[in-house]
Amino acid sequence: MKRIRHHLNRIFLLFVLFFAAALVVPSDVPASGGTILAQAATSKATVAKKANSIISSVVEEEDTALEQLEKLFVYAEKKWGYSRSTTTITSLGTARTFAYSIYKNKAGSCYHFAAGYAYLARQALGSSKKYTVRIAVGQTNGFGNGLQAHAWVEIKINGTWYVFDPNLDKFAENSSLKYYMAKRSKSSVKKVYNKYKNVKYYTMAYKKI
Repeated sequence: MKRIRHHLNRIFLLFVLFFAAALVVPSDVPASGGTILAQAATSKATVAKKANSIISSVVEEEDTALEQLEKLFVYAEKKWGYSRSTTTITSLGTARTFAYSIYKNKAGSCYHFAAGYAYLARQALGSSKKYTVRIAVGQTNGFGNGLQAHAWVEIKINGTWYVFDPNLDKFAENSSLKYYMAKRSKSSVKKVYNKYKNVKYYTMAYKKI
């Protein structure tokens, strides 16, 4: 009887271990159907180094701040494709993960686009307090099929907030640079972003490397 119980306990333990292993999500690996899964948080230095590498290949030293922001915006639209995500941005840690993922995979959801562009913008602008860069997580009706969850970037320049949304600009119809440096307070822009109801913000910090 004891031998039978021992045998059954071993079978049960193997079943538990197998079930637990099946729940583990592989990090940084696209799933079938082009879905990018969640992964462990990426360090500030790792994201900053990758962002700096992209910036150095896209902008020139003599470019003004606005010229850099536009070049990086165009880069994001041209180089990044879409891949659905099963998770959203919930902290600066997850934002770093999303940013690094799109830098590597060249594809992602609106959350990847927002995080990726936000870190490029912050690193390009440096530590200057003239600019504040933040990720906004809320809703939009800009894709023409009702309100849906969405993320974008907002940058404060000379005391005025502007929307920078490479994802919406790329995938919405007839939007060529329409969502590049769009004045946040304009009624037409507010309408697209559901009047900023229940939006959560994550402010970027410059990382010196």
